[in-house]
Amino acid sequence: MATIALAVVITLWHIHPSSLSEIAVSSEGAYLSGYFPEAVERLIITIPIALVQTFIFNNTNGSLLLMIIYHSASNTSYFFIAETFGIAETGFFKTAFLTAVLVIGIVFSILVRNRRGASPMTHANYLFRKKQFMKAFDRSLEFAKPTVASWLGEEQANRFMQEARQEYEALMPRIPYIGNNWLSLSFFIPTTRYLAMYRALQRHGRTIEDAGRLAYLIGTEEVKAYPNIVRRFMGFLWFSRLFRALIKRRQIRSRQGRYPGESVIDYVEGDGEEFDYGVDYIECAVCKFLRAENAIELAPYSCAIDKPVSELMGWGLTRLKTLAEGYPECEFRFKKGGKTNVPIPSSLQA
Repeated sequence: MATIALAVVITLWHIHPSSLSEIAVSSEGAYLSGYFPEAVERLIITIPIALVQTFIFNNTNGSLLLMIIYHSASNTSYFFIAETFGIAETGFFKTAFLTAVLVIGIVFSILVRNRRGASPMTHANYLFRKKQFMKAFDRSLEFAKPTVASWLGEEQANRFMQEARQEYEALMPRIPYIGNNWLSLSFFIPTTRYLAMYRALQRHGRTIEDAGRLAYLIGTEEVKAYPNIVRRFMGFLWFSRLFRALIKRRQIRSRQGRYPGESVIDYVEGDGEEFDYGVDYIECAVCKFLRAENAIELAPYSCAIDKPVSELMGWGLTRLKTLAEGYPECEFRFKKGGKTNVPIPSSLQA
């Protein structure tokens, strides 16, 4: 879903400015006559290419260089062939070229992955993505700093920032590898950042309640940072057939036990009235990780962040049971346009 959202952004980036000035007026009003057809054509082309580029990135240890090479090679070869043979405007050429680019990209990714030994099954942790993880951690720290400064003062807040980074660097080798699935990581990785901050706060005499409030604030602000149009689009995709199919596939893979630290889920079909669909977590990657780190007390606060996320993304989430609270499973129920019903710790209710 993240790749599709990126494809939309890429499409808008490539729309020719002249399209925006082609305004036709009808009895229904004004509309962009040139913009829509070009946007649709480019989106149809961009989505499969973006998916292949994501495949290359995920299967080459996150190599940005190889993605650049692939993108540059495809663009250069397109214009070279078009100028040489003068067939760029034919539908057959565009279709054939796109197919060739996709096939070559997938084969290229597999060959490079095998040569570099970068199969996902070979990783024990995410050290190979350390630079990316630290960058995301620094962004989270920026959201945290004003609150921490109000607690500790500016000087101690700066010290906290340094200590939190040290904690996260020390923690990173112990973050278990659970694959590169964006959905699994989006729910799991933020908790690893909250844990590092929790330990840094403990050095300054702060409590688990303080760490929970900080995590709740960061999780909320990170979602708010997305433009409203992106949140609406993601909320729309959340209830799409494509996304539900991805969850069903995720259910099957989670049952295969490829990664001991990953979540195990069940897809639940909704009745369309009480809820549209649901997900039951039989095992939770967050709880496994925090229990291994002797910090399970942080889990209820990490779970609580689902409340503001649901409200901002339009999930209509109802979740009354969680593994973090001692129940045998977490029960997520999603209803499009519904009201969020997620209990949170009392310290977050003020």
